[in-house]
Amino acid sequence: MDTQSLISEVTGKNKGLKKAEIEGLLAILVKNPDGLSMTELTGLTGIPKETLLSFKDSISAYLDK
Repeated sequence: MDTQSLISEVTGKNKGLKKAEIEGLLAILVKNPDGLSMTELTGLTGIPKETLLSFKDSISAYLDK
């Protein structure tokens, strides 16, 4: 799946997030391959924890285990 298809699919599953926010979240995750705590991610983005949890659920199928 190419990047734009992934972003489109994830955007469709996250009505509370704008496309630019999803792109930003994905960029943050790529730059931090060891992971971030929810507190760190909330602090970096200003996005509420509940919204980030929904985002995480929507991308879990695409994440390396």
